[in-house]
Amino acid sequence: MQFETKLVLLVSIVLLSVLIQRVLMTLQKKKQRNLSALDPDGIYLFTSPSCTFCRSMKSLYRKDIEARQIIEVDVIHNPEMAKRYHVTSVPTVLIVHAGQVVNSFYGLTPPEKLASWLQPS
Repeated sequence: MQFETKLVLLVSIVLLSVLIQRVLMTLQKKKQRNLSALDPDGIYLFTSPSCTFCRSMKSLYRKDIEARQIIEVDVIHNPEMAKRYHVTSVPTVLIVHAGQVVNSFYGLTPPEKLASWLQPS
């Protein structure tokens, strides 16, 4: 192939890659709950896609997340909420009541620590 053809092909691949990334980010944002400035009372699990412990936490609490007993907040896609609650590391679990944090857990949090806050399924 000629140099120009290779260059056009390479640029096309890069542009397609960027487009795919944007589509995936849009889909991820739609999956996140649209949390208002006045967050409802609940248990919030702050995570990041690159965090290994976050993946472990999500796996550990998968059923509670699916049942909406725990609300997952991706700090990449919802930085304003992380900033509002001063979340500086992930995973972080915050228990919010009346707009105030009443309890918090940092790092990998075993189910026993959250058991008293979760409703029986």
